[in-house]
Amino acid sequence: MTKGTTSVEFEGPHSLQRAKDVLSSYDLGKVEKISIEVEETFEDETEDATSDEESTKEDDDRELKQIRSGTNHHKVLSAVKQLEDDGAVSGNEVYEKSNDIKEGSAFASLSKLYKRRLVDRERVSDASGSHYVYEITNYGEAELDRIGLY
Repeated sequence: MTKGTTSVEFEGPHSLQRAKDVLSSYDLGKVEKISIEVEETFEDETEDATSDEESTKEDDDRELKQIRSGTNHHKVLSAVKQLEDDGAVSGNEVYEKSNDIKEGSAFASLSKLYKRRLVDRERVSDASGSHYVYEITNYGEAELDRIGLY
């Protein structure tokens, strides 16, 4: 039986919710040990901070999930990381960088990576029409740290 360990660290105002999302993605029957370390700052919380956190959760129903090494998801996430030095990248740029993946598979992988919160996307309009551009998230960076660039 193969065992693996995954370490994930979250910082910022939504770190607790992101950690909950990660923990909820595990199969209870297969997890043998979970270690949790919490650093808290005790300050007076305002109503605005609470309402922002609640609205973010309601607006974003994506689920944090890992990917496996060597898959199309891995190849596409690596391509986004390698291309984004100049900012957000288009699906076509990712497809061209991932030369051994079919076009439909590249766009399907981008969609799945977005649903897994590994990339963020924004709809933009230009002379060629309306399309999404993608940027890797902190969780996407952590996944590539875990499995390496393709």
